[in-house]
Amino acid sequence: MSSKARLTGTGLPTQQREATVNLREVQAPLKERYKQEPDAARITLRAEATQDTPVSCSVDLGRATYAAQAHAGVGGAGTGACSGDLLLGALSACAQITCQMVAAAAGIPVGSLHVAVEGDLDLRGTLVYLATSRLGSNAFAYGSKLMHPIPMSAR
Repeated sequence: MSSKARLTGTGLPTQQREATVNLREVQAPLKERYKQEPDAARITLRAEATQDTPVSCSVDLGRATYAAQAHAGVGGAGTGACSGDLLLGALSACAQITCQMVAAAAGIPVGSLHVAVEGDLDLRGTLVYLATSRLGSNAFAYGSKLMHPIPMSAR
């Protein structure tokens, strides 16, 4: 079963259940609570990584655990997500979900939304190969493409 068709406690696939959610209705009591208790809206997310091998680790988010490994360009196996992949995945998920929720709450019909995030890095920094090479990411690029549904009159 694909992750898009994962079953939840409702008996409906997650994607179908979420498509039937009235976001304004779900968020109304949250908005009221945050209006009355502003501190309740402030949360802290936490991720904790533990070493599996010298080139891999497990990242525990509390609700899920993800495996990460060093990029093949620095000696990792190259068979799984590297830390940069996970970072870019988190950034793209954040942008994607935020845009989807804002559109849904505002009543804006969306035919499709696609978010892409890229990151450039110099692997020499991780290898401590060249003292002038920066460790970590050098640049990020973000792009999104929103497609409105085709109106019936245009078909």
